[in-house]
Amino acid sequence: KPETGAVISKLAEISGASSRVLVTSRDSLNLYNEIAWALPPMDWPAADDTARALEFDSVRLFCHAARRSLPGFDPGTRSLGLIGRICAAVGGLPLAIVLAASLARIMSLEAILRNVEADPLALQSQELEVEQRHRRLHNVVVTTWVNMDPSEQNSLRQLSVFQGGFDAEAARDVARTGLHNILSFVNRSLISSRSRDRFDLHPLLRSWGVESLNSTGQLPEALRRHSRYYLDYANELYRLVGDARLADYLEAAAADAGNFRATLDLLAREERWDEGVQLCMHLVPYWDVRGKRSEAVQTAERFLPHAGRSIAKGRLLSGLCSINRRLGYLDEALAYSRQAEQLFAAEGATVAHAMELASQAMIARMISDLTRAGELYDKALAVVRAAGEQDQYALSVLLNNYGVFLQTAGRLDEALEIHRECLAIREKRGDVRGMIDSFGNLADILGDSGRAEEGLQLREQLLAMPELQEADDVTARLVRLGRTRDLTLLNRHSEAVPLLQELLADARAGNDRVVECYVLAHLGTCSLQLGHLDAAVDWYRQAAEKFTAQRNHKELP
Repeated sequence: KPETGAVISKLAEISGASSRVLVTSRDSLNLYNEIAWALPPMDWPAADDTARALEFDSVRLFCHAARRSLPGFDPGTRSLGLIGRICAAVGGLPLAIVLAASLARIMSLEAILRNVEADPLALQSQELEVEQRHRRLHNVVVTTWVNMDPSEQNSLRQLSVFQGGFDAEAARDVARTGLHNILSFVNRSLISSRSRDRFDLHPLLRSWGVESLNSTGQLPEALRRHSRYYLDYANELYRLVGDARLADYLEAAAADAGNFRATLDLLAREERWDEGVQLCMHLVPYWDVRGKRSEAVQTAERFLPHAGRSIAKGRLLSGLCSINRRLGYLDEALAYSRQAEQLFAAEGATVAHAMELASQAMIARMISDLTRAGELYDKALAVVRAAGEQDQYALSVLLNNYGVFLQTAGRLDEALEIHRECLAIREKRGDVRGMIDSFGNLADILGDSGRAEEGLQLREQLLAMPELQEADDVTARLVRLGRTRDLTLLNRHSEAVPLLQELLADARAGNDRVVECYVLAHLGTCSLQLGHLDAAVDWYRQAAEKFTAQRNHKELP
């Protein structure tokens, strides 16, 4: 209340300049000399982090509170996982954790979790010495609610449709809530500021807000505004992938994953199948890079059987093929690719049709059916070449993939021709990243053809290119790794070792685990060739452990 701040200000003035007043309050007092220390909710363990569960204050508080009514309470590993989920369901709020723990005397942890997830506001205490306003979570929220004016209540209701946080733009467009209101809610601990740009409602307030929206008949329209916003936002994000800004796309998609899931749920409930397919298509790169195969397949299959024929549907099917192929589910990948190929052919999408044939060729190569892979690549190239000059990008991608296939099949002279054609197209288009890849492929083939000296010269030429300095760190590391490969082919292992050690430090600093795997393996080979057998065993062991740890290790030799 304003008068509270006035009293404290006057008290500090009377007490002198050296005085300090320590105040606990839900609201900031908004005094000039005030320093506000936020007291966030307790953190909780991730669902798969049961081994470290007791390191979290929320879990320890639950166990301590449970022992008050059940002295022998001693949770095992599985129980600690359930306790972590209970703490997550109440958003780490200490009062809620204590109230939930008090049920351990009469209910299993599974039952407590079900009840908390169904209605967290119903948690209550029977202890007489507990203040009335703290006996039920419902009372806590009511006390907060009645102290807000109607416009603030409405803003908080509208914000409750967000799942997993929001930014100021989304709050304005979806909840009709401006930055001034958000700041006011943050100062009163009603909204947490998860970072400089994102905010979140506590799960209990969100539950109350949704209840209130439903009781006033505003929920359907609020959810539709939310879905419209995130459908448009996903479309906007998807353009970042085409603009080679994958890292920005992934960060934004991860931040709003909860909101995208909520939108997909609404689209499924309202049977808006085509819009669901469109949104799934926009989320495929996120699912793919993050290895979320189960979520991708289960979500997409809610919409695919009902959606009409469209290019978006074909792209979604193609994306599901890519996700399954990357993780080694080749039968499923081939089934999705064939559906996509048929749809693209029916829609007259020539280039997409050809790219799907190339995808099937990659699968054939992975199962060592090299004859079938070659036939599919030839067919795909014929389709793209027939499409004309405007499809030079697609042609360069196909040539690159075909060249890699020919190289692995040992058809090195053909591979060299294909990659040179690919390089010429990329130089004409000004495709710097593509040019770097093509130079690297040509150097690899020269090395495999017994012309490693020429390959090394080409790699040194590539390392001197100004364009490489502007490329991302991963690309630069791969080029440097290729140079060490050329040196080992020339039996110049002692020169390669210091370069590899420098590259290993750089890869670890950049958390580049794939390059780290290859560097460790190369160090093992160099040590072996130099007669350092113990070192070789150690490097190979590290490489094997790192390869196994990678989610996509099925693709790595």
